[in-house]
Amino acid sequence: MHEFDDIENIETSSLLNDPSFFKELKTRYNKYHWFFQRWFSPFRFRHCNFVQFEIINVDQVYCSGEALPDDHGHTTHYEYDPRPPRAKNPLINQKLFSICLKACDPDCSWSLLPSFLHKCRPLPHNSHKWKRIPRKKSAFNISWSQPGEVAFGIEADYALSFAILFIYHVVFIFSALGFWVYWLRNHPDDLQNASVPTFTVLGLLGAFWGLLGRRIGVS
Repeated sequence: MHEFDDIENIETSSLLNDPSFFKELKTRYNKYHWFFQRWFSPFRFRHCNFVQFEIINVDQVYCSGEALPDDHGHTTHYEYDPRPPRAKNPLINQKLFSICLKACDPDCSWSLLPSFLHKCRPLPHNSHKWKRIPRKKSAFNISWSQPGEVAFGIEADYALSFAILFIYHVVFIFSALGFWVYWLRNHPDDLQNASVPTFTVLGLLGAFWGLLGRRIGVS
């Protein structure tokens, strides 16, 4: 796990809309996550938290928690609408943020599939939810900034995909059971060795859920 955050500045203009912004946001996210992480990790990029970042040293910045610029008096350096007290953190709720991230891009490659396999659901071009995100009027360059300087923006957050976990469970369990059947067909009297992979997998899955439950309970 990284102790420090990677910072990306996304340029905005009056011509920007939600389809282009969220496409660029996903592109920046993919820049730091290789193919297998994006496709096979049970932790899926589903929304962003509105947070404060703080410089520790050159090229070292960390997230110090959820916050908005107005919470700390930084009212003139950021643009976003609505602002407190009319709006509260999060400015885009998690469910809506997830919908925006999962929406199809304008050049969706899945659109080539039949409609019963994939139906494109793009964001409307006249949608501007991105304007709710605090935007610094000047770029936040961590190589030039001084220690202690703060900035506000969004940080990627994740949701656990139980569908992917289910697939992994099925693959592991059926692989172990397949070995059991294969071994008994060739060694009919060797039940002990045939059952070792199955009970090993079940033990590891039990340990996994025990640790996961403990982590959720602590958090």
